[in-house]
Amino acid sequence: MKKYFLSALALMLGVCASAQVQTYTFDGLVEDDCNTTLDGNELSWGTYVMDGKDCGSISVTAGAALRLEIIDTPIAFTYSNSKAKDNVVKCAAEYIQFDSKNFVMEIANVPASATIVLNVSAKGDADAKFNNPGSITTNIATYSSNAGAVTKAASVAEFSNVTCVRTDDGTKTVKIKETNGGYRLRSVSIIPAGSTPIKSINADSLPAGKSVKTIEDGKVIIIRDGVKYNMNGSIIK
Repeated sequence: MKKYFLSALALMLGVCASAQVQTYTFDGLVEDDCNTTLDGNELSWGTYVMDGKDCGSISVTAGAALRLEIIDTPIAFTYSNSKAKDNVVKCAAEYIQFDSKNFVMEIANVPASATIVLNVSAKGDADAKFNNPGSITTNIATYSSNAGAVTKAASVAEFSNVTCVRTDDGTKTVKIKETNGGYRLRSVSIIPAGSTPIKSINADSLPAGKSVKTIEDGKVIIIRDGVKYNMNGSIIK
């Protein structure tokens, strides 16, 4: 889990930084990165072999309520099912995978009018679809995987950005629910109102002197004059 802020570097490159963009990545999560409970009791992880590699996994018993809190972030995930589910969460080297629909992502302290960007992929043949199950008003885009959907056995998934905008007063925890087939999550970015939006863009298409933020491989980068910079200001080669 890595957390990125966009501030001084953005100013250096001429990108608007009136408020910080926060990006949380989910690569290589381990048990010590999380508080994991089942019906309020501490739950230990197991191990699952996915794509030929060991990864941490979480199983749930029938009817029990899972809560997975990512330490030092405002993000948690909740889930329950009338049936037991083995290895329903898998933490791979590049993403966290949810193997069932109806996982709810909770994000605390999201400012009013902020934009939330999820970098996600379908985890199997079914499309990943998102909605808002909470009492706040949030506009949620639906992401459908491209033709030739990514299968569970694929070592490389095709990721896309799902964007939603907070439209209430910002006092409640944001809740985003996947309702169709489970998904893989690489990063979550929270962009306060007034910040430059994160875009999907081709670096070669930018006018000279133009700087933008984008997500590439689940990480926020800045592009200026065809050169890519990471959040430390180093050139990405």
